[in-house]
Amino acid sequence: MAQWEGRAAIYDVVVDNLQAAEEEAQQPARRFYKHEDPFLLEEQKFKKMFRLSKQLARDLIGMLTDYLRQPTRASAISVELKLPSDSMPPEAIKK
Repeated sequence: MAQWEGRAAIYDVVVDNLQAAEEEAQQPARRFYKHEDPFLLEEQKFKKMFRLSKQLARDLIGMLTDYLRQPTRASAISVELKLPSDSMPPEAIKK
């Protein structure tokens, strides 16, 4: 009798693990976007996306940098890349 109870407990654990795996598999995959330097875009395309010239954007970043928290992680996105790219969708930066 104890042998069957042990098998039932193992069965319950296996079923729970399978259910958890199925639920996890149904979750949408997280997307990670490659952040590219928007300053590598042509001037005209840059202006169309951000409504600023590259030079004006650099000046604005220079003025705002003191008021922003600097990234603390090594993998963090720099302020220079983060400010312009916050306002554009990832698929907009295409070569």
